[in-house]
Amino acid sequence: MTVSVKLRPITYLKTVGALALTGRGFSNPVDLVVGETDGVMYVLNRANAFQAPMGAVRVGICTVDDEYIGQFGGFGEGEGQFTWPTSIARDSKGNTYVSDEHRHDVQVWDKDNNYLRKFGGLGSAPGQMNRPSGLAVDADDNILVVDHLNNRIQRLTS
Repeated sequence: MTVSVKLRPITYLKTVGALALTGRGFSNPVDLVVGETDGVMYVLNRANAFQAPMGAVRVGICTVDDEYIGQFGGFGEGEGQFTWPTSIARDSKGNTYVSDEHRHDVQVWDKDNNYLRKFGGLGSAPGQMNRPSGLAVDADDNILVVDHLNNRIQRLTS
């Protein structure tokens, strides 16, 4: 039995953003998530070692129509800062989660982009991580973390 599938051609629509160390635009974007209800994009910018002190490591917030909304985060090791961020996800309540391979943790912001908490830490025990490199949120708002060097996926409550 032969199955025939007709595929629609992919058509370029537009480009959003350009190189920017702060504000509108991106610097080494590595991941993004789009809000389910508002269509707002949260773009995770990792930048590089030369740009990091200037604030380029951040989450940029904009629409697909290139309307700049804001940003949060920044380079560093303090609460609400990133060193080597890898992935971003959002839950049904509008909370944002960002994994950081250098810090071995996941940080959480509320729907108004206020820093809430972090979880994880270097190790191999349940809830600890070694270079978390991916995130997803399931239908029950559980957080799935790709725990890279521990060779596992951890499922954690939000």
